[in-house]
Amino acid sequence: MPFKTYPGGTMGKVADEQPKATLLKQGNINLNTAAAKLFKDRGASHVQLLYDRDTHRMAFKPCQSTAKGAYPLRPKDTCCQVSSQSFVRFYGIHFGEKSRIYPAEWDEKRGMLVVKL
Repeated sequence: MPFKTYPGGTMGKVADEQPKATLLKQGNINLNTAAAKLFKDRGASHVQLLYDRDTHRMAFKPCQSTAKGAYPLRPKDTCCQVSSQSFVRFYGIHFGEKSRIYPAEWDEKRGMLVVKL
């Protein structure tokens, strides 16, 4: 097997191709590099937060800052964060004692990032 060059990066992080959302124990949500890129590619600086109680899914829909319920995507290194404490409390989403990572998928038809909790 041939040698491969380590891509390096901050603290040895390797870029993850799979979009993911991390529900932090404080109630904020971090979107990894792949997820943040989906919004950046669409020119989004804000998202609307959606929740489906029946399927326990949350979604992030790109929007303009003037849209009702618009939350800013705050850049953090190569990812971004959404302040969502009021959202998770409103829907009773349990954010627990430790952070939890969930895979996310882009729903092209609806134009939003969907996370199954």
